Amino acid sequence: MRGSRGFTLVELMVVLAIAGVLLALSVPFGRYINNNTNTAKLHEFASALNFSRNTAITSGAQVVICRLTEMNDKHGNRTGDLDCLRSKNNCGSLTPDNSNVEWQGGWAIFLDRDENCSITNTLDDSTDDDTILQIHGPLPQGYTLIGGDKEDVQFDNKGFPLGTQNTWTLCDPSKDPKLAKAVILSPTGRIRFAREDAQGNPLTCPG
Repeated sequence: MRGSRGFTLVELMVVLAIAGVLLALSVPFGRYINNNTNTAKLHEFASALNFSRNTAITSGAQVVICRLTEMNDKHGNRTGDLDCLRSKNNCGSLTPDNSNVEWQGGWAIFLDRDENCSITNTLDDSTDDDTILQIHGPLPQGYTLIGGDKEDVQFDNKGFPLGTQNTWTLCDPSKDPKLAKAVILSPTGRIRFAREDAQGNPLTCPG
């Protein structure tokens, strides 16, 4: 009975070389998947901004997109409104300590005919009633979407955002700034994607 044949040195080197190639490919492939997922998530928010702007133009009324995230300031005081659709939000309101605003908890879009940044309904079939247009739920666990210090964005009837430009940075659960992406809203309402903020600074991720 012949003994079992082992691996030759050449065969072993070939196996190790193949394993090394597969390992080297797995890292960039994983980053490629994460990169595509991050792009898709950011496109969801960019689409909401575009939808808000286009609706304001076609309807001839102000449209508001507001975040549905509740957060606390550095003193532990509650800021923002968990349900921005049901209370007066003061258009363009700032966080008490001018901190950046978290949007990963979701956002809502509504037609704001009376321009008070809150849903106002007369319940008498009035054409002046405000209308909820879209509600987007939270992003997956671990994702962050950080904007400037304003808790909502209003588009006037010509599609111009009221206030200065804003940058929203999306980070995935890895919090790797190399995978971070941003969507930038210009003062004219133009929306673009970037790997840096509006001033050209590198993007950062919390934590």
